[in-house]
Amino acid sequence: MKATTVIQKARQCVVTPRASQPGVYDVKSPSGARYVVDLTRGGVCTCEWSRRGGVACSHELAARRLHEALWNGRKCSFQKGKLQEVARKQHKAVKPVADGVVLVMRDRIPPTPPPQPPPPSREVRVAFLWSRMQPPDDTEEFLVFDLFVQERDGSWRKAKAKNLADLLEIAEEVGFTASAPRLVRGNERPGWHRYEMSLRR
Repeated sequence: MKATTVIQKARQCVVTPRASQPGVYDVKSPSGARYVVDLTRGGVCTCEWSRRGGVACSHELAARRLHEALWNGRKCSFQKGKLQEVARKQHKAVKPVADGVVLVMRDRIPPTPPPQPPPPSREVRVAFLWSRMQPPDDTEEFLVFDLFVQERDGSWRKAKAKNLADLLEIAEEVGFTASAPRLVRGNERPGWHRYEMSLRR
C-alpha cells in the first residue's frame, strides 16, 4: 500500500488509549474493524499486515499521533519522503517511522484550562413607593413614581426603568427571578407605602 494512502487512512481511525496499559491503544479502522497497537513493542499491530511483518500500518500511525499528544504534549503529522528531505522542508523535529514515512512534530498542545466555578448567585434589592396598603396584583397596570435599586455598598439609587413592570421585564431577560413585594413600615412620605422585593439569579 502506498505511503500516501496509509497516511490518509490513519486520519480516519478512531484511537482509544488503554488506561491499564500505557502505550497500548485500541484502534477502530474506517471499515469498522478493531485492532490493538502496542507502541511499547515498537508499534506491533494485530492487523494482518503487521502479522506478516509489515510496519507502519495506518493503525500504528493513528496510535502514534495520539501517543505524542498524550505523552509529549505535541501535535504531529506524517509526511511521505526521506527523513532528511522532510526535515529540511518542514523545519520541525522529525522521527523516522518506516521507509518513506516520517513523523513530524508540530506545535505544543496548549494545556486545557481548569473548569471555572459557576458564578455566585447575586441578589438585587428593589424598593418602590405605592399609594395603597396592598401590593399591586398586576405590575402591568400601574406606574411607580419612585423606584430604587440597592447597590452592592448598601446605598440606594433611583432605577432607570420607568416603572416596576419595566424593571421586572429587564430582570427576567438577564436571568433574575423576583420575589413577592413586601410592605416595609416607616416610610417617610405621607400617603405612600414603601415596598421591597429581591431579584435573584
